[in-house]
Amino acid sequence: MKKKYLPVNLDISNMPALVIGGGNIAYRKLLTLWKFGAVPDIIAPEIIPAMQVYIDKHKLKLTKRKYTGGDVKHYKLVFAATGDPQADQLIKDDCEEENILLNVADVPDLCSFIMPATVKRGDLVLSVGSGGNAPFLVKQIRKQLQRDYPKSMADIFELAGEFRELVLSKEDITPQSRNELFEMFISEKWEEIISYEGILAARQKAKEISEIIK
Repeated sequence: MKKKYLPVNLDISNMPALVIGGGNIAYRKLLTLWKFGAVPDIIAPEIIPAMQVYIDKHKLKLTKRKYTGGDVKHYKLVFAATGDPQADQLIKDDCEEENILLNVADVPDLCSFIMPATVKRGDLVLSVGSGGNAPFLVKQIRKQLQRDYPKSMADIFELAGEFRELVLSKEDITPQSRNELFEMFISEKWEEIISYEGILAARQKAKEISEIIK
């Protein structure tokens, strides 16, 4: 039966995570975990130089050897990128026994979850996946999202969060008035304001909008 995947946003900031492997794919998995708040351990007999620099910079725990049965114990999230089918199968068996979430690079049949392609702009995270069917197309869509949602979106979403707090702090405001303020915020050209006037000017503008309806 074909696997079906539920898209979720998972808080991994305090989740014990493990990356098994030391090549380019393992390095990308490490960067993704770090970007979303995890502090993973690494097991690998050899590490590419860029990954070693990153491990040293962030003082991550590295065990320089091949995977050994039972190494996944005490972890809740595991990424395997060993390139060794026998090792991958052993990792899968261990993770199943311990009820640990597992992603095996390029082997979806061994995975309990797969990773969508993501574009992160501050608190805004856009994800796209194909259930493992067409990763080449997903890659193209991700490039389009990167063009459509520039890095300035991080500032806009931070500003939107601040604006929401201002509006919600108003006492006795009606739901209709609250929605009107949100619509006013959405209609502004924030990217242009931030680009030409700066984030402080944008914050002042947002504050002024929040005070239009008392």
